[in-house]
Amino acid sequence: MSDVSKVTYVTKKSRSADKNYLLEELKTKLGDNDCCRKIFTELNRYCENNFNCEYDYKIPAPYAFLDFLLKNPDHLIQTKENFRESKETNKKREDLIFGNDNVRKDVQKEGLDELKKLMNNRKTNQRKWWIFEGDTQIDYMIDLGESLLFIVILKDDVPESTKWVEKRNKIVRIMEAVSENENRKPYKVIFCAKHDVMSKYALSEEAWWQDHLPHLKDDDNKIKELMSNCCFVTSPLSS
Repeated sequence: MSDVSKVTYVTKKSRSADKNYLLEELKTKLGDNDCCRKIFTELNRYCENNFNCEYDYKIPAPYAFLDFLLKNPDHLIQTKENFRESKETNKKREDLIFGNDNVRKDVQKEGLDELKKLMNNRKTNQRKWWIFEGDTQIDYMIDLGESLLFIVILKDDVPESTKWVEKRNKIVRIMEAVSENENRKPYKVIFCAKHDVMSKYALSEEAWWQDHLPHLKDDDNKIKELMSNCCFVTSPLSS
């Protein structure tokens, strides 16, 4: 068994704790000892040394996805609720979605140029008119040195859409965001759900992933990467 007896938590208030402390944290959230044991079975598969763990870890929206939406604004949901930002932001988005060809091309170029400039310096909590997906928040990010392990607790039914995109399953969104982690380290994601996610959402079928990732549908290697780097444990989650 790997040595995971010492854990360092990197939070707003950093503190050190041991493996049992993390187990108690998860038990509080999950309300299920068996599920916690399954998680640590997975953790021990990947961890060889001590590690850092960060709560509520945020990752900005994937570059490829934002690039796709700017180039294909017909995929954006067009409701009044989505145009309640600043006057300037609303105008840019309206030009992108409803503008004539010339207007749309101008605003597309502006957005794509800005996105490209930030490609290698992406940060969380950015407010740009062309960001049509907010940060993705992960319950636990465990830094194993050479790789990263993420733990995601799905308390409710998995959302099938986002504010701007009708078909954007939460699991897909998380996996794509994690794959673009800051240092592009190898990664694994453990999802803890209160139902059989694998059967409910056809996660074992490539066609399902392609349907939720239209910008990656022709990238078989990327789809297979996302599929192979997630695993699931089932728990009767506490309220």
